Amino acid sequence: MNKTKFIIIGSIIAAIIFATLSITYFLHDNKMAKIVSVKPFMITQKVPYRYCYNKQYTIQKKPGDEDNIIGGVAGGAAGGLIGYAIAPSPVAVGVGAVGGTLLGQQVEKHVNKPTNETKTSRNCVIKYKKEKVQNGYIVSYTYKDQFGERILMGMPAENNIPISSLEMAPTPEQAKAQINNNVDSDSESE
Repeated sequence: MNKTKFIIIGSIIAAIIFATLSITYFLHDNKMAKIVSVKPFMITQKVPYRYCYNKQYTIQKKPGDEDNIIGGVAGGAAGGLIGYAIAPSPVAVGVGAVGGTLLGQQVEKHVNKPTNETKTSRNCVIKYKKEKVQNGYIVSYTYKDQFGERILMGMPAENNIPISSLEMAPTPEQAKAQINNNVDSDSESE
């Protein structure tokens, strides 16, 4: 009797499993689309890059008043000696020293003319270039003898795909329109 019970219970379990698998296969098979082809979905987008260049500029260095000290001191000493040689009085020495100082500063200004110095600076800016990049896959499929195309972000793993996942995905035209809207709004904000 135990063997009979075991055979009956086993048969019932096998029938339930078979029925479940048959129903699942039937339902599953009817809601699957057959993939015909898969190709990359390419878009053009702005990609930032760093652009650097060298810029040359010229600086004119003027000798300052501190550069005229040596000429003033030398001219003052020479003027004082000349003033003393002409008339050995304190007034002549003072006038000679003042005159020599002014003359020495003027001579040094002409000797030390302004010089031009060329310098180079490195400047960098962010620029944008248009570049084609992959943004998903165009999946061509048939479902109930109807042809369709959708954009999926990932590559389908099998030759069949649930129609429900395709119905939620955009068509290539919808995806391109959405991308164009995003590009237009980006260019307005710059």
